[in-house]
Amino acid sequence: MSTGPFSVAFVFCLLFTLISSGLFVDFAVAEPLSRVAGVKAGNVAKYGNFLALWGSELPDAVPPQDFVDVNNTVSLVNTILDVSGTTVTFSSATVYRNGTERSEVKSVDMVYGSGLGNLTILAAGLSAGDGVYISEGFSQSRINSTSLRGYCGLMRETNLLNVTQVLSTTGKAYWTELYWDKATGLLVEHFLSYAELSEAGYLTEGNVSYSMVDNNVWVDVPDSVMPVAEAGPDRTVDAGATVVFDASGSSDNMGIAGFLWDFGDGESAEGLTVSHIYGRGGAFNVTLTVEDGAGNKGLDHVIVTVPEPINYGLVFLAVVLTVSASVLLIRQARKRRPRGQGRRRR
Repeated sequence: MSTGPFSVAFVFCLLFTLISSGLFVDFAVAEPLSRVAGVKAGNVAKYGNFLALWGSELPDAVPPQDFVDVNNTVSLVNTILDVSGTTVTFSSATVYRNGTERSEVKSVDMVYGSGLGNLTILAAGLSAGDGVYISEGFSQSRINSTSLRGYCGLMRETNLLNVTQVLSTTGKAYWTELYWDKATGLLVEHFLSYAELSEAGYLTEGNVSYSMVDNNVWVDVPDSVMPVAEAGPDRTVDAGATVVFDASGSSDNMGIAGFLWDFGDGESAEGLTVSHIYGRGGAFNVTLTVEDGAGNKGLDHVIVTVPEPINYGLVFLAVVLTVSASVLLIRQARKRRPRGQGRRRR
């Protein structure tokens, strides 16, 4: 095993090379945004779930050392030491399965991305379309989207950056996904995949992933702000059809810990996205309750209308009774007609 956190460093060095080589559709250089830190001295972020998968069709091939190191990594802990303007300085401590540790101090400028800690911390509050940094090497790398994702027991608004590149001259292809917490700018998850085809046609593939497993940034913080629940629009569905409910439009300043759906027919379910089947007609008041880590709750309602199903047996019976009644009335009318009427004598 290497003596330092070569695995994570390798991933970030490779990623920086890919981004700075220009992998995206040509965007204009981002205008300088108001870049502010979402972290402070004393904040700690711990990463785990380190996993490296590697396979090759090449005869006698062995995994690269950096992939071995990833699987031998127990944890990586980043501790914020100082925030000075737009520069964040932090210590990075890696613990390996054999008990050895390695620590180093890194820094990152949230405007230009300079420093060994780039891509680990971004400015707070970035949204889709914003550049991760505004330096030349990162000018084309923009946040792709923002969505609710779960980390450390909370659903947080999370920014995603996709990076892809195919190097036709070497037969290599790279794909990575980076996720940052929108409110703090902290990296929360990283996935990297690559594939290489040799001149002889042998395929080699590898994947590396890890994610945040704990922090002191989102928990044990006084919070009296109620979360905002978003249950979606009212709708009309048929009885027996599957109805999908999605609470991904909900939000909270610290993150959502739970989603509870009351379907209005005596049944309920928990989750960001759930489904339900109504077996009878009616207008059902569906209630979504979202709760944050501090116990604050927010509610939203949606009306689901289920038309009463047509009972074709009753419809047929009604038609038969109507026809029978009509026939009976006609017969009674004929019986009451005076004799001699109805025919004209010639």
